[in-house]
Amino acid sequence: MKKVLLATVISLLLCSVSAQNNDRHTKHTHGNQHPADTRGQHPNQKVFLNFLSTHGETFIVYIDGVPFNQQPRHQVSSLDVEPGQHDICVRLARPADRVATLSMQFVHRQNNFSVSYDSRSEKLSVIPEQGYGITPPTPPTPPTPPTPPVPPTPPTPPSQIVITHATEAAVGDIVQLMNDSPFDKDKLLLGKTFVKQHQVLTSQAIRMAKTITFEESRLEFLLYAFDYCADQQNYYQAVEALTFSSSRNKLLEAINR
Repeated sequence: MKKVLLATVISLLLCSVSAQNNDRHTKHTHGNQHPADTRGQHPNQKVFLNFLSTHGETFIVYIDGVPFNQQPRHQVSSLDVEPGQHDICVRLARPADRVATLSMQFVHRQNNFSVSYDSRSEKLSVIPEQGYGITPPTPPTPPTPPTPPVPPTPPTPPSQIVITHATEAAVGDIVQLMNDSPFDKDKLLLGKTFVKQHQVLTSQAIRMAKTITFEESRLEFLLYAFDYCADQQNYYQAVEALTFSSSRNKLLEAINR
């Protein structure tokens, strides 16, 4: 009788232990999973950090006193940071001894920072970007109102058109400047600039051409001045400023075209 009673008690105890184990297993499977971070970051996931300079400055990043990059760079990124509280230090390579620090609790998968140096205030800033690495969308630019059409400028009546002729005094001044210039290229530049701004007479163009040393440069000036001559019908007289017949023929051929 005692043996039957003992076997019954042992059987009841085994059933109780089995039921408790089944209940624990059920709770672990359905209601005891790891809670997700409130920001969507799993506690065991690494944090991504990205530092980018706004004006191309190079720098070194220290995480909790340990250098992240050995050589200065304008962008430093890493996937190797544990979530949690960290001390960040950014040291600028040039100018030296510019340091910015901040302490942050990292719970987001992606964390972007702008490294900015203001040369006027000599201040270095490390600024977390808005939206934890997601740049906010740029608001649409309002349409530009149409510009009203500008009425066309009425043509100047012929009676009001003023043609500036070169005075003898002005020609005397430019001849003096060309004589004082040691090189033909300077003389040419002075002469061409003057005739482009003033209508000259054939006699005035001859005076200016005679200040030029070399025949080739004289011919170049006379060919250019023809388009700005007020008495082109007399321009054949300009050949007297030339020495060689080949140069004179080139000038006459240009006039007759």
